[in-house]
Amino acid sequence: MLITAAAALARAARPGEARRLLDAGLAQATERYVCRFNAAAAYAQLGETERAFESLDAAFLQRSD
Repeated sequence: MLITAAAALARAARPGEARRLLDAGLAQATERYVCRFNAAAAYAQLGETERAFESLDAAFLQRSD
């Protein structure tokens, strides 16, 4: 949920809040499932293309197990 909210905040031109939620959401990845596709969308909205592609790679690996 935090990652989805981060993507929405990034689209709403609120990058500081978006990064904060994105970091918090990804920190939870060790404890629970975090959709890396949504993280990629948030990174793309923030203009962090390289991190978006890294997240897409992680999403692919997550789903290919």
